[in-house]
Amino acid sequence: YSCIFYKKDKFTLIQQSTFWLSPTPDSVSKGWDAAIVRICTYGLFKNIKTKQLIWVFNTHFDHIGKIARLESAKLIIKKIKEVNTKNYPVILSGDFNVRPEDDPILYISGAMQNTRTISKLVYGPSDTWNAFKFNAKPDGCIDYIFISKDKRMSVSKFATLTDSYDMKYPSDHFPVLATIQINK
Repeated sequence: YSCIFYKKDKFTLIQQSTFWLSPTPDSVSKGWDAAIVRICTYGLFKNIKTKQLIWVFNTHFDHIGKIARLESAKLIIKKIKEVNTKNYPVILSGDFNVRPEDDPILYISGAMQNTRTISKLVYGPSDTWNAFKFNAKPDGCIDYIFISKDKRMSVSKFATLTDSYDMKYPSDHFPVLATIQINK
């Protein structure tokens, strides 16, 4: 699953769904040359204080299928356009299993903005995949947070968090964090 955690005291979930990254996105299915079944979960959230609505999408692309990753990028952008009929701000995050110069990220970047690229302040390395190897250099940026190309949205801070405990990482990926502002 590709869960979306949110603060219930700050946001109300208005609508949510999941689709499969495949040619048959409305049914449990494996797509193209993917090794395993992959999904994208999304929700429409309402800020309790400001009443602002925002779509949030979270995904995990296949780690083997090159065609699957590109087609997944195309499918997600298509789905965002289908559901976002009122032009609300959109956030797309996930483990995309591709580097910034690869076609899926280039495709998404044509429709959305990489928060690391547009952030006023950036902390930490660009590489996010550490493979649990504490004494080796992380190998590539494969985790991203994108926002819609929307003048109401800005990014004040982006960070790749490299914390460890007792020379061990909690995941084979470093988490990424973006502080995003949405103005009405």
